[in-house]
Amino acid sequence: MESCDSLSGAAPAGRVIVVHGLFFVPFQFVVVLRALRRAGFEPSLVRYAGNRQPAAESVREIGAFLDREWSASNGDEGGVPVHFVGYSLGALALRSALAARPGFPAGRFVMIAPPNHGVGLLAGPLPAVARRCGGPAIADLREGSDFVRTLPPPFPGSGIIAGDRPATMLHPSWWLRRALDPDDPHDGTVELRNTRLPDVPHVTVHHSHTTICWSPAVAGLVRGFLESGRFPPVAATAA
Repeated sequence: MESCDSLSGAAPAGRVIVVHGLFFVPFQFVVVLRALRRAGFEPSLVRYAGNRQPAAESVREIGAFLDREWSASNGDEGGVPVHFVGYSLGALALRSALAARPGFPAGRFVMIAPPNHGVGLLAGPLPAVARRCGGPAIADLREGSDFVRTLPPPFPGSGIIAGDRPATMLHPSWWLRRALDPDDPHDGTVELRNTRLPDVPHVTVHHSHTTICWSPAVAGLVRGFLESGRFPPVAATAA
């Protein structure tokens, strides 16, 4: 991946492409988008058919979007890098789409709650409701799936934000988790161990998979990493 700036210095504010997870949830990124705009970035949220197609199709859909963006700019972003923020499945789809486009002027990339090694919760037969709601991609997010096993490494300038707070009793995963290993930290959906990647900066916050994007502290971490290539210290309220 071609990087437009050095991790040792502050990156100029530029465009930020934000990609949601398996489901598109209106207003989910309002806090992150507001923080980025206030910092001088130009963020845009990309919507794709996450839960209506296999994960590989999501990679192709996001890749086609990147190709259109690159074509519209005539291959010139004015020397300012394009940064990325991907949540859950969106982070994995971005990893694959960007790896297939080594000439794209990518700056920095923040992955939020990414199931980089799959989701252990999805082991075993999937309930019918999970297959209906999650669609074809839900099987691709299992630990050891072909999609997960063949994910390319993220490019230099990537960082990970993960949560370790389980969902509330009102969330179905809370009850499913009770039957699994209670000592395996997770965010209610993704195991913390499955978010980590070798040599990629990683920070853990006390949020669940469903609430992590609503956190002003997480928005501050995203902004800080895109600006400097490093996560700022995690406040006690977010640690």
